[in-house]
Amino acid sequence: PDRVRSYWIRASVEHHNGQVLSALDYLRQAEARDPRNPQTALKLGRLYAAQGQDELAEKALEKCLRLSPQQVEALQELVRLAMRAQRWNRALELEERIIALRPSPLYREWARLGEIYLGLGSKERAQSAFEKSLELEPMGYIASRNLAVMAARGGDTAEAIRRYRILIRHHPD
Repeated sequence: PDRVRSYWIRASVEHHNGQVLSALDYLRQAEARDPRNPQTALKLGRLYAAQGQDELAEKALEKCLRLSPQQVEALQELVRLAMRAQRWNRALELEERIIALRPSPLYREWARLGEIYLGLGSKERAQSAFEKSLELEPMGYIASRNLAVMAARGGDTAEAIRRYRILIRHHPD
């Protein structure tokens, strides 16, 4: 285990210094040393995703989930990849798995679910998800902003103004 962690640390330093290939090499060495370590698979998936190598990222993240089915971070990375590729049904499936695991903070997951529903064109479900997010965190920026935009696009000017005022008051930046 200590040897694997040392590879992780070296990979992190190399990545921080812009040496992506070296970082990947260290993570592959960690994987060779302990192929059943879900954290190594997660780290590989994240690094591949950061480099835009989505297929390799997905393979690594799926391996992480095979080794640790309740690994919320791997599910979140897969959601981001699916959303980036506009594979909304896949993103929805993964996000629902995350919510079922009840991670903290859960309000962010409900807000992301709302964004996925928007991508699918389901405004009613998106609105419900954003409202659920705000029940859990009344000052949640993503849910508030999306509800304001939805109200404006839907022609409900009064509601849009009300929501934008709340946003400006609680998120002035």
